[in-house]
Amino acid sequence: MPYGWGGSGPAKIGTPSEDFRTRRHIGTATIRLSPQGRRRLPDNVPPELVRAVDATATAVGDTGWVEAVVPIEGIEHACGELLRLGIDVEVVAPDELRRAMADKVGVLARAYGLA
Repeated sequence: MPYGWGGSGPAKIGTPSEDFRTRRHIGTATIRLSPQGRRRLPDNVPPELVRAVDATATAVGDTGWVEAVVPIEGIEHACGELLRLGIDVEVVAPDELRRAMADKVGVLARAYGLA
């Protein structure tokens, strides 16, 4: 029987890959995105993160930046995904993720002889 089918027709559930992506998230992060960062999202992060930004984004000041709450799988994984956005993203919370991002940026700065 195909995935999601019951005796009376298709069940109202996601595909196996959608269900997996939803279950793997263990928490959330609050991030700020520049206008360019928001435009770059679809090419750099999974679709569920883009959907979360679209659903929760609120303006921060008058420069076009937004703040949003996004799902994360873990600190290290979130660092990898968010670092793809470079200077167009800032982690606001949780503190552990914010510190991890700062540590990674410090490593990069040292690699380029800037710190």
